[in-house]
Amino acid sequence: MLGTRIILLGMAGVPSGAGAQPNAEMICAANHAIPFFWLLLFSTDELERFVVGESDEAFLTHVKGSTYPILVAERSCIQVRLELRYQQLKGLISQEDDALLQRWIAFVTALNYPVLAIDTYELWSSMAEPDSLYDEIAAVLRGFEALTMEDADVQLQHWIDDKRWPVNNSIALAGFGW
Repeated sequence: MLGTRIILLGMAGVPSGAGAQPNAEMICAANHAIPFFWLLLFSTDELERFVVGESDEAFLTHVKGSTYPILVAERSCIQVRLELRYQQLKGLISQEDDALLQRWIAFVTALNYPVLAIDTYELWSSMAEPDSLYDEIAAVLRGFEALTMEDADVQLQHWIDDKRWPVNNSIALAGFGW
């Protein structure tokens, strides 16, 4: 089995049109799953489908014209969203996860890229049912959007129980290389 890499990108602008490649740099990476803290940056309206084009990497490409999920958000939206979500989660997460989340927020807010994105291509292409990835990501994002101060503890416990929020696991929560 091939390893998969999920990449958090910093970009000069929002990609427009199929196959658009704005100037992008890798900020950090993860393997086998999207780190939960990365998803805190995005909302459901920033989850898009990106079209697979021609590729020399036939072992990675599914069918030309297939779509895979990509998340793209402007930094100004991300900063406001992160602060709100931190307020909802602080006091409910372990001290170790809280300290990690604070460092993650400081790291993200210090970035100078106008746009951040998560490229899920390798993860998507390695899945037995690749189209399910879009729905999985959308479900987590809807969970974040539905959080209120009154029910955040219930939702967090649900994520902990189904192993989406791996308590005190810094690599699984925030990726590596940041």
